[in-house]
Amino acid sequence: MQIAGGIVVFSALYVQIAFSPPIWAMLAVALPLVAALSLGLMRPGKGVMIALQMSSSPNGGGGPRGGGGAHQRAPLSPLHHASHGPPPLNGED
Repeated sequence: MQIAGGIVVFSALYVQIAFSPPIWAMLAVALPLVAALSLGLMRPGKGVMIALQMSSSPNGGGGPRGGGGAHQRAPLSPLHHASHGPPPLNGED
């Protein structure tokens, strides 16, 4: 929201100094622009915050249970082990 406010405020100051439009015209343009930029930047801002959290967390950004990237994976089934490939078919060895 601060990024959107900065963009709109400095743009409005420039337009006010350069062209001197009436205040109602400035408000008619600036308020919807602030709302649109705020809503438009919300999703990328959330993505940046989550990425920063995951990069700075010692366990890969996991929650209270520590479910980050450093956990052991359970085997898929008793007949299948991840390091040996798929189980044999019909008696093949």
